[in-house]
Amino acid sequence: MRLAGAVFAATLLLGSAARADGEHDAAVASFQEGLRLVDAQDWTGAAAKFRESLAHESSIGARLDLADCEDKLGDPLAAWRDFRAASRLAADRGDARRRLAADRAVVIQRKLLVVTLPSIPRLDVRVDGAPVDAMFVQDGAYAVAPGAHDLEATAPQYHPKKEHFVGAAGEVHRLELAPIERPKPVLVTRGGTQRTAGLAIAAVGLAGLAAGGIFGGLTFAAHGDAVNACAGTYPSCTNTDPAAQRSITQSNSNAQTFATLSDVTFAVGGAALVAGALLFLLAPSSRAKSALAFSFVTSPSSIGASLEGEF
Repeated sequence: MRLAGAVFAATLLLGSAARADGEHDAAVASFQEGLRLVDAQDWTGAAAKFRESLAHESSIGARLDLADCEDKLGDPLAAWRDFRAASRLAADRGDARRRLAADRAVVIQRKLLVVTLPSIPRLDVRVDGAPVDAMFVQDGAYAVAPGAHDLEATAPQYHPKKEHFVGAAGEVHRLELAPIERPKPVLVTRGGTQRTAGLAIAAVGLAGLAAGGIFGGLTFAAHGDAVNACAGTYPSCTNTDPAAQRSITQSNSNAQTFATLSDVTFAVGGAALVAGALLFLLAPSSRAKSALAFSFVTSPSSIGASLEGEF
């Protein structure tokens, strides 16, 4: 079984090597046929053969010759993109033809409208609905035909961008994305300032408690109105007078509303009072290096506060 496994593995390796050799041979054959058609000045046939060669194997020479054919055929946009692709491939392989490809792209670029792209991680760009290849995003430039275009761009931590722009040959359109601003915490580094903030927050808490007491009193008053309307038989009200029944219903509704408001204002006031007391009591002296940071934290579904400190 071990011998059979070894033979099988060797067969796979030999098969892969054979396929690789076959792809290389096909690429070379198509490339040579493309060169023959270039000598015959058949730019369309030569371009087709160079594309066929690249489908078998990535090659700097085939990419350069394809771009040259596209330029002669009057397709500067395709030529620019293939010269840029050849330049990137040559740079990755340390090939001296990188400069030749880059220079040809610069010359052709005068016939096109260029969009410069910001260097932002995980940037996704679409022009007229078609995604821009990652190679051009990394290079920071993308060429389009002169005229009107629609552009969309997204990236983490940045506001998405949609825009319609118009440009002529030789012009440059700059894509810019605005970063999403994060709220900065209010850092309190002095004891006096922290104590003042604590007193202010505690005052808000006391106001909330006072409001809760007022709403509690209104709750009892509304309940008393309902009891009086029932002529002392509440909650089993025997008063069937329509006016009395309406008064009882309204009084009960008011009592429930005031009770809810009382609970909410008591809870908020109590929390603010405790936070203000902590800020005041934990305030460092004027000589201390301790600090306390208090900030509001928001999200699409909630709102809250954060308290951090060093002592």
